Amino acid sequence: MTVDNHKGSPFQDRIYDTYTEFAADGTAYIYESYSNDYGQTFSPRVVVSTTSPLCTNTYGLPTPHGTCNENQFSQPFTGPDGALYVTYANFNNSLNGPNDNHNQMLIAKST
Repeated sequence: MTVDNHKGSPFQDRIYDTYTEFAADGTAYIYESYSNDYGQTFSPRVVVSTTSPLCTNTYGLPTPHGTCNENQFSQPFTGPDGALYVTYANFNNSLNGPNDNHNQMLIAKST
């Protein structure tokens, strides 16, 4: 969770929440929602972790929201222009070879 505390940002005081949904089909996508009323209500959720050329192994799982379907540990933060950034750990790595067990950190930016 983070709050846009940048003076002059078009989204100053907006609260952002990100989380992983561990679905019954084995996927784990990162979602984001925000509040403009100090946490009284939140927006509908949006998928943050969608598709990247770095997500090459989907483990044979469904990809309803993109190929980056194994994620967790999201950390949101905001820029002075009001953009939301979310970093997260992605586990769509190779099962063997030199890339085995070398998980990656990805970043997504909203506009």
